[in-house]
Amino acid sequence: MIRRVTLRLLIEASLAALSASLGLLTYVWPSWLEAVLHVDPDGGSGAVEWLVVAGLVVTTATFAFRARTEWLRHAGEAG
Repeated sequence: MIRRVTLRLLIEASLAALSASLGLLTYVWPSWLEAVLHVDPDGGSGAVEWLVVAGLVVTTATFAFRARTEWLRHAGEAG
């Protein structure tokens, strides 16, 4: 069965993948934020990095859920 993929599904799945990648990058290499932005808002404690990881986990879960819902909606229309 061929499923019609919508632009919304592609955007939501892409944003889920992007936020998951950034979350994993921040978990593995927390100082990348400081290297890219040239700021150290937490004075080296790592608290901001953990907040970023937590926020990206929530963002990933939200976009993944929305993409799954969109996928199932189109799967129901095809069936």
